[in-house]
Amino acid sequence: SHAERVVKVQEQVRMWRKEGKTRKMCTARPSWKSITQQKIGYKDRFYRVEVDLDQVLDLDTERMEVTVEPSVCIGFLNRFLVSRGFTLPVVPELDMLTIGGLVMGGGIESTSHKYGLFHHFCVEFEVVTADGELVVAN
Repeated sequence: SHAERVVKVQEQVRMWRKEGKTRKMCTARPSWKSITQQKIGYKDRFYRVEVDLDQVLDLDTERMEVTVEPSVCIGFLNRFLVSRGFTLPVVPELDMLTIGGLVMGGGIESTSHKYGLFHHFCVEFEVVTADGELVVAN
């Protein structure tokens, strides 16, 4: 379940703290899943956290809200929504960008002049803090 996958992230963050926080932390997402062509060598030195959060969790058609995990790719989400008669106000053109990356990186698209950046139309976030706590921001 989503809650169990989030607990796994929290446990890894708490283990990083227990080890003494001697290394910077990053996701364990492999280089081949990145949109860059360069080798992402910095991750070799960092404490890597497995973030296995790549599911569409819910589509509430009455509230017009979709709940997704951060590793869902925008291309997958867009196809999921369009097949059900919906879309997002801002849909970046690179299908492999993740929802988490768009939120953290200020996802922008040609409709952003009207609807804002990707994170502007998100209504809630779950964040695992550096001490391993889960915060719901809405």
